[in-house]
Amino acid sequence: AFAGASLADLAAHCGDDPVPLTELNLGHLPASGKQKRDLRACTFLRTVKMLNVESLDGADYKLLFACPHLGALEVLSLGGCYSHEKAALDSLVAAEPPPNLRYLNLSGWKFTADTAARLADSPIGRQLWGLTLMTSYTPPEAWRAFYDAGLPLVGSPLFDVNAPCEYVTSTTFREEI
Repeated sequence: AFAGASLADLAAHCGDDPVPLTELNLGHLPASGKQKRDLRACTFLRTVKMLNVESLDGADYKLLFACPHLGALEVLSLGGCYSHEKAALDSLVAAEPPPNLRYLNLSGWKFTADTAARLADSPIGRQLWGLTLMTSYTPPEAWRAFYDAGLPLVGSPLFDVNAPCEYVTSTTFREEI
């Protein structure tokens, strides 16, 4: 984990022959603002299999997915309540996913049945082997949309009633449907 580091800082310090990274947790990146990130210089990402950019602003997702160095990426965490879900979802469903991406963590996103169906029917949704969501932010209609689309949900197959929970349920999803 590189607390407080930006992608630009890492790109500047990693050089042309970086140490191979397989897991990278960048956590809460600041939005790139008017000066958009240029990820072409981030060659250190070419060996990363697990990437956490949890609260990257959704407007920057398009730049992230355009990065030519994500060929090894298998697990991506874009969760977080600071990701501006509307802009993020638009970019996410339009993106051409990295070729080896299998699992996506969107904990902290609030899905509706419609937004769940949009994601499941997108190129990235059709490629995934599993999706992780936060149970307290996901209504049963959204879980059902993912289930109907055949997108496996991993990490949280149980609806719980632990506070804070916007959707009070107490049932095991797979057995009830």
